[in-house]
Parts: sequence; C-alpha cells; structure tokens
Amino acid sequence: MAGLVQPQLAKNRILRSQTRQTVPDIFSEVDPEGFTVKQLPDKGRAVFTTKTFEEGEFLLWYRGDLVTRDVGEQRDADCETCFRYFFTWKGTKW
Repeated sequence: MAGLVQPQLAKNRILRSQTRQTVPDIFSEVDPEGFTVKQLPDKGRAVFTTKTFEEGEFLLWYRGDLVTRDVGEQRDADCETCFRYFFTWKGTKW
C-alpha cells in the first residue's frame, strides 16, 4: 500500500511547487511562457502551446465558472461573445 501512496505524494509536492511558481503570474497580467493565442475561423481566440509540457505539469489557471457541458452549451447559445472551454475529465463532460 505504501508503494501506491508514495508516487502520489511526490506528484502533490511537484504540483504545489509549480502552483507557488505560477501564482504571481495571475496578478502580473503577463502571459506565461510556452503559450500563444491564435484566431481561429468560426471559433474565435484559442490558446496553443509553443513548447512540450510533461504529463501532469501545471499549465494555466482558469478563471471562470465551472459548469456542466449542457449549461455551457446553453450559455453559448444565449451569448455570441462568450468564451467557453469544453473538456472531459474522468468521464464527465464540462
């Protein structure tokens, strides 16, 4: 059992360290390195990476409501200028 817990504890330490390093980025209003924003036809602005990231590495902070996919799609239908990020995590569509 201890063998299963140890890797998760190491991951948590790495995540906490990465989070501490990125918290000032939120308030500096400076985009973190490794990302770019592009304009996509029929979609609008989109964020892309410009470098390779490791699995489990902290990428970006999301500031906004976390809602189900159904609620997000309804908001999209109600507002042309709204921005949504749809994703699936652990089998749930957000």
